[in-house]
Order: sequence, then structure tokens, then C-alpha cells
Amino acid sequence: MSQQNVEIVQNAIEAFNRRDFDGLLEMAHPDVEWRPPAELPGTRAYHGHDGVRKAIEDMLDAFGDLSAEPERFIDEGDRVIALYWWRGRGSTSGISVDDFDVPVGMIAMMDAHGKATDVRFFTTWEQALEVAGVE
Repeated sequence: MSQQNVEIVQNAIEAFNRRDFDGLLEMAHPDVEWRPPAELPGTRAYHGHDGVRKAIEDMLDAFGDLSAEPERFIDEGDRVIALYWWRGRGSTSGISVDDFDVPVGMIAMMDAHGKATDVRFFTTWEQALEVAGVE
């Protein structure tokens, strides 16, 4: 099932880029824990599908023109490590950010049914790999 897990995460990223949030939620368990990077101001864990929608809404409020461009996926059985680029620009929310291109990572813990139960995001590829214990 692990290669399928990679494909599920890839499809979720593609759904995010299309702004198909229902499609993105297909990969998430109803009780998913969604954890943005701890370093970001005001960060908190979000729970369940409604929490994921709120997390995405919060991110797009700050960065309206945001896309995730995959670099590498690492198949770790019941978890997938995704290294990708956040590309975009700050929105009209008052955040003063020009165009950006930032390497970020995530770890998605998957259950036996191909649903993410815990998704944790990181501000660097190195952080994601270190927490995952992968090189």
C-alpha cells in the first residue's frame, strides 16, 4: 500500500493547487490532525475535515497566490515524506511579502485505508527529513 500512499499525497497536492479542497480532503481521515509549522506566528493544530478547511483558509488568506510544487516523495510505508516548494506571493491581508519560492516539507502518517491521520508541516526540507529520521 505504501506506493499508493505516495500517490494519494501527490493527488492531494494536485487538488490543493486546483483549489479542489473536497478532493484534498479525500486523502484525510475524518479525525486527521493537521499541524502547520510551529515557527509560524499564530500556528495551532487543526482537527478533522473542518479543521483542514480552516487551516487552508487561514493560509490562503495570508498567501492567496500559493502553489505547492513537488520536488521529492519518500515512501516510508505508513508515512509519506513530501519535499516541495511553496511558490506564490502575499495577499491583500496586510502581509508584506513579495514573490517567494520556499523549500518546505511535510510528513503524512497514513492508515491502512490510505487516509492521512496526522499531517505535519515543516519550514525546511532538512527539518522534515530530520524529524522523519530519513536522509
